[in-house]
Amino acid sequence: MRGFTLIELLIVIVIIGLVFGIAVPAFQNYRSSQTFDQAAMDVEETLSVARNYAASNVDPTNPAAQRELNSAGCLSQTADFVGYGVSIPASNGSSGNTTYSLDIVFTCPNGGGSYQYYPVDNIKWVKSLPSGQNISFTTGSSSHIFFPFLNKTPLSGTITLQNNQTPPLTKTISVSAAGVISMN
Repeated sequence: MRGFTLIELLIVIVIIGLVFGIAVPAFQNYRSSQTFDQAAMDVEETLSVARNYAASNVDPTNPAAQRELNSAGCLSQTADFVGYGVSIPASNGSSGNTTYSLDIVFTCPNGGGSYQYYPVDNIKWVKSLPSGQNISFTTGSSSHIFFPFLNKTPLSGTITLQNNQTPPLTKTISVSAAGVISMN
């Protein structure tokens, strides 16, 4: 009778263990990379939606937008819708920012004529990044990228996404003064 010896079985088990030891971390890095790439594409899509809404001169005068104006104290005054933007809230601690939103942008007299940003709640375009991903603006002091109506110059900027794996993956999404969105 011919069978496998204990040494042969141990060698096969060690080889299988080595293959799993190499394949599992590589697969986890691949999944993390794919999740990160999808998150970056979602941010780029949100910027494109803001640009396209502004280019179409769609004025968000609907009940949801009116509620936003009322909460800003502009309902009894003349609010001027000026476009759409993407906002990233102030950092939420050491973990960085993990949410961003598509906003209506308007000015109202009691706001000193400055831009006011409020989420477009009828679209429900407040998004969260997957776990382990952070988002931030890296140029300028603004936390907004703004696309105005009537082909005026947008508020340009650069958004950086970074994940928490080692070494960290980083993607940069830039919006030029001409409104061109690029990712690298």
